[in-house]
Amino acid sequence: MLTLGISTSFSNYAIIIAKAGDVLFNSNDLHFEEKKNITEWFEVALEESKISVKDISKIIVDIGPGGTTSVRTGVAFANSLAYSLGIAVCPVSSIELLSMTSWAQQKTTVLSLIKFMKNDYFIGFYDGKNDIRILYGELADVLPDLLKDEKSLIITGKFQQKVADLFPEIEIINLGIMKGDTELLIKNEDLFSKRALKFPEIAFPISEQNYANNQVHF
Repeated sequence: MLTLGISTSFSNYAIIIAKAGDVLFNSNDLHFEEKKNITEWFEVALEESKISVKDISKIIVDIGPGGTTSVRTGVAFANSLAYSLGIAVCPVSSIELLSMTSWAQQKTTVLSLIKFMKNDYFIGFYDGKNDIRILYGELADVLPDLLKDEKSLIITGKFQQKVADLFPEIEIINLGIMKGDTELLIKNEDLFSKRALKFPEIAFPISEQNYANNQVHF
């Protein structure tokens, strides 16, 4: 049986198909970033992998945060397909993918920042020891307690300088990572599968409203 990974948080969507952890298809390898139709991509994935949609036994989907419309598109497609096949969908945050990708390159605490509304950010914190923590709020409100013991940080995204201004005593490491490795959806399948949701439970895209209503699973 096969696992389908879907990520639409960033401009280059990704569809990945794997069997027992071995990747059979990764849309990033085809370099068709200009395509924005997730259904079309999925049809290409099935054709290239020479499989039937009925062979898919599990879906792991990136629920954001990211582009609001694109994330909703990916999550809606994942939920609909899971429902039609009677299988589970497993939600994963794009912040988790960012954090894991950065940690793999340099074993240093990772702070992943994605600006969302006005001055509010989704903030991921990962030290390689505990689960990735994801918080929401203004940097000046959330970070002091979170970073009180840190001497150096990897910071993903575009907001290194904002953190440097707040905490000049902390060494800021910029690896230039702007998005996570989408193959981590498959490489960490055992971890993410523990979150499996089956209809009537569904995956919700990360948004301010869904987060406030406790409808986001990660």
